[in-house]
Amino acid sequence: MRTSVKTSINLLTLSHAWNKSDVFDLYKEKGHFALFMLEAMSRSDLPSFTYRGRKHPLQKSQSWYAAFDKDLKRYFSENKTVILKAAKRTACKEAKRFPKQLSRLLETFGKYKPTCTSVTLTPNLFGVPGEGYGPLIGKTAYAVFTPDTKKDQTWLMIHEVCHSLLLPVFQSADVKRSIKKTMPLMEKWSTKKFRRYYPKWEWLIEEYFIHTIEQYVSGSSISEKMSWGMSRLPWFIDSWSAFQSRRKIDSDLSVEKWVRETLSSMEKSVHK
Repeated sequence: MRTSVKTSINLLTLSHAWNKSDVFDLYKEKGHFALFMLEAMSRSDLPSFTYRGRKHPLQKSQSWYAAFDKDLKRYFSENKTVILKAAKRTACKEAKRFPKQLSRLLETFGKYKPTCTSVTLTPNLFGVPGEGYGPLIGKTAYAVFTPDTKKDQTWLMIHEVCHSLLLPVFQSADVKRSIKKTMPLMEKWSTKKFRRYYPKWEWLIEEYFIHTIEQYVSGSSISEKMSWGMSRLPWFIDSWSAFQSRRKIDSDLSVEKWVRETLSSMEKSVHK
């Protein structure tokens, strides 16, 4: 799978406006930053920013496209110097470690074939340190993050890319049904702290799966993740480790099989 590092002028413009200007307060009221990020990154780069009816599959029909187009163009024009300067800063130490860890990640997936063909690391200098996003746009998986010169964030890159790689699994009708059936476990299998970050069960359970896979690949801190409120993480880690042992015996197994099996086990817990 091809990997690259590339900034997005549209994303930088949106992030700068989001954090520095009250012009975008209206969009903040309309929904989460991620939706507007998908809209911006799905379009051609400024200043030729245009909308031709193309949108990310996760987006729903909205009425704000035309106004968003004009506001983003205007904001870019007013802040072009600082935005273009930030766009030139593409260096990130994560780019050196990421390809090797990505290869290991794909190896743990077994026979599963991701729909994307490339991965792009996307530094966002105007973002919030420690936060990341993993949008899938076309055939490219993006890992959007704010560079940190003091802390390696390769684990975060793996985490965000997992969202794109496993999107077809979590969007499949039968997996959605299984997740819905396990919803009664929400309070038992999470903490108030974690639910503040992920108030919807489908978001929360996807985070459990992806943090588990990422931790196996990158060796990131389990205790740190649990401090965020992921009280059931050890259970998922044990399940994933056991699955990897099984995969060494049965090469036909894939990560998709593990997700379905895990949800099935959780369904049984609902009735205990």
